[in-house]
Amino acid sequence: MKQHSHPHYKTPFTLLILSLLLPGALQGQTNPVTPPPQEPGLRHKLERMTPEQRREFWKTHPNLRENREDRRVHQVEARENNLQSRIDQGVKSGQLTPAEASSLQEKADAIKKKEAVDIADDGHLGKGEQRELNRAENRLSREIRSEKHDAQKNRGGGKAK
Repeated sequence: MKQHSHPHYKTPFTLLILSLLLPGALQGQTNPVTPPPQEPGLRHKLERMTPEQRREFWKTHPNLRENREDRRVHQVEARENNLQSRIDQGVKSGQLTPAEASSLQEKADAIKKKEAVDIADDGHLGKGEQRELNRAENRLSREIRSEKHDAQKNRGGGKAK
């Protein structure tokens, strides 16, 4: 049976280019540009472990857990700071009335308090606790946007128009 190959692969120029780009490719060797297969990542390893093996892993590698939990805390706190600056900016620009700002501030403070309680319970912020805080922050974010873009404006004397 005759094998069909592309005619350009037989030209001397193409053979020269292939030999320069892929040394050994014309002699049947593997491509050195292709990286060797890598070991599965940490997530893959953890997924394949039994619950007992995972507990033992986290006991022997506590620094990995702490780094992940630190990222959760930093993410939640960064969002809290962003929400706070949006409230402050709304007050300065007059988009939020004092009553709206007070209500939003109370909700922001409640989220901060909830975060502190979650961390104080067991010393870290778990994935479920982070999810709960993110949902509360999402609700507050939507409320800030709604209040800032409603028809009320705080102009001058502090009265809503």
